[in-house]
Amino acid sequence: MSFFKIKHFLKTKIFTKTSGLILFGAGIAGVLTSALIYKSTKKFKPSFYNFKNYISEKNWAIISENFDYKEFDTVNQFTNAVLTRKAATGIGNDFLSVDLIKQNKLIPLDFQKIFNFSDEDVKTKRNLANKLKTIYTEQMWEHLSSYDVSLNENTDEANFETNKHLWEYFVPYFSQDMIVVYNPSKILGTDDYEKYYEFDRALVAKLTQEDSDDKAWTANKITDYDALKTVKESGFNVWEITDAVRDNMIYGSSFYYDKNTASYTDAYTTGKVANPEGKLIYKDLIDKFGDMIQKSLNYSLTNANLNFNGDGLELVDWISNPEKPINAGIIYNGDAYDAFFSEDNHEQVRPGTIRYIKPKNNILLVDGLVIANDTTKEYIDIIYDTLRRTFLEGITDQNGDLLDLNTVENVDELGSVDNFYSVGYVPAYRNVYQYIKDHHFDEQFNEEFRNRMKKRYPNISEARWNEIFEYEINYAKNLYEITSEYTPLIPGTNQKLLSVNDGKYFVQHHKVEPVNQKEITEIETYWNLKIRK
Repeated sequence: MSFFKIKHFLKTKIFTKTSGLILFGAGIAGVLTSALIYKSTKKFKPSFYNFKNYISEKNWAIISENFDYKEFDTVNQFTNAVLTRKAATGIGNDFLSVDLIKQNKLIPLDFQKIFNFSDEDVKTKRNLANKLKTIYTEQMWEHLSSYDVSLNENTDEANFETNKHLWEYFVPYFSQDMIVVYNPSKILGTDDYEKYYEFDRALVAKLTQEDSDDKAWTANKITDYDALKTVKESGFNVWEITDAVRDNMIYGSSFYYDKNTASYTDAYTTGKVANPEGKLIYKDLIDKFGDMIQKSLNYSLTNANLNFNGDGLELVDWISNPEKPINAGIIYNGDAYDAFFSEDNHEQVRPGTIRYIKPKNNILLVDGLVIANDTTKEYIDIIYDTLRRTFLEGITDQNGDLLDLNTVENVDELGSVDNFYSVGYVPAYRNVYQYIKDHHFDEQFNEEFRNRMKKRYPNISEARWNEIFEYEINYAKNLYEITSEYTPLIPGTNQKLLSVNDGKYFVQHHKVEPVNQKEITEIETYWNLKIRK
């Protein structure tokens, strides 16, 4: 169990109200005395904000040397901390950072100090952009640069040097997309591999078949609606959904009823909250999400079988814990990765117990570090030093070039790699992303694990085991990867599932467009009214 999972357990299971009252009465005098001593001797530490349970223990300890490490439940709490001058730095997200840049609340970052770039690398914004392209994954760079249109009136090349760019103010942390997750063991009463594959083959057969009677159905495209309806009709009836209204608005925008064709279309999928005339349409998008849930799952947003939660650890526990009733959900691929390798959460649950579908109409969310504009130079330099010693350790070498992780001894101890092993979300940097893809999944299915599974299920032949392990490794890699093309396989085999497009289907990752604080409040107020039970 990881450091933050232990801490989560202590908070939710041990430090209960009853025990807290007993301890409170015994310790109040000592606390007051200690507080006076602490205040007089402890040096000031500016605040470093991050999402709850979103860093490795090692990196947390290093950051805490010079910063007061604070956790938040929703990213709006960090945004408010920046606006009220309570945060020096922290992990925010892409679209809210754009709004902070517009308000001049963030500083451009010094990438020479972060990545050891040369003077020439940062001489112009174009030079810096070209250098960052060699560090970030291609998809990451395209995503960050796509926000140029939100920050500038004119994005022509002639204005590149004077324009503002998100990537000047924001260094990526992790990325994530969405999957529809389900746990067949809670339906079948077993996690036997062959029974899983038999069940899954029937499920994906439904997913890829024609259904002319359903005007919202599109065979072989694997839309959000198709995935949800298929999983529900396969027996999964108690759901969890990440409580992220902007994400859910994008999914809702993919479920537009076209009166001219008397059918549903995903042609208008968007992360915007206003139409081309500038009229706010967030209510319509939230309502469309509700319509999609109603038509695919046959549940209203207030149904007791829908459970909205923004806590990733709880979502992981709900879907993987055999004692919990949740058996399906809409969650991030990073949380699904954690649930996939579920022995870390529940020892009796084998890795690969959860299954997933990655739908066509998807999102790309990127979290990253920003620095508030009123942070002093002294602490800005400490921030840069801290980044190089924590989650950006191992990205570049002393010359500012991408570090070849295959040449590094004890590579798992690097802050960037160690952070992935604790968090499990998708790295933003080319070398870490590729290193994890090339090595991590084979390590998860190592000889010790294989022997344990063979002992657990003794009636499977050696040749069949080799096929199973190869399939499971590819299945886990597809969960990890964020790309525009996927080639799903027939469950339990290495044969292509789809007979069209050379076995591929295409996923469109949409960004969440920035909004101002007033609009955020309006959106969240309407959303909370819609899901209130």
